[in-house]
Amino acid sequence: FFTWVNFLSGGIMNPIKNNGVGGNRTDQLLARLQASIDLKPRFIYINIGANDIGQGISTSVINSNLLEIATRITKAGIICIFNTITPHETLTTRILATYEVNKYIKSLQNSIKNVLVVDAFSSIVNPSTDLAFSLHTRDGIHPSTIGAYKMGVEFYKTINKYITPISLWSGGNGDVINNLISNPCMLGGT
Repeated sequence: FFTWVNFLSGGIMNPIKNNGVGGNRTDQLLARLQASIDLKPRFIYINIGANDIGQGISTSVINSNLLEIATRITKAGIICIFNTITPHETLTTRILATYEVNKYIKSLQNSIKNVLVVDAFSSIVNPSTDLAFSLHTRDGIHPSTIGAYKMGVEFYKTINKYITPISLWSGGNGDVINNLISNPCMLGGT
């Protein structure tokens, strides 16, 4: 989805380095967080927690780790951007833990200066079922192109007041967004 963020921001949101590791938990991220802080970026984006829940880590441990992550990043003068955990396409026993952790993630922006929250959960959830819209995921968990677009829009809306976007919109070619959504280069996978 970051391709969409970069597009919507006019190309201003280029990652310095992706230090994310698929399958990691919050404790593993904490162990290697300093490498990201040492780069001294303006923002550090954090998308973590689902694997903790999937591996049975208690929400109190997850929330404690999230607090430590936010504290270390913001004490370094960096804006910390958290993503809420996205919904699944099927109902699982993990949904209550996801709600609890997402609620805690949202509370961090009210209790720690320079913490922002992108509500990815709300951007792709079907509000009548609390499950991900089937067209918004490619495997029941990870975003499809449409899900990535919706998450990208939510991320852009969250950071828009912190950046000066460059306009990429030019006349012609009809509906730019739908043309891009059908473009295989704008996929939602990692």
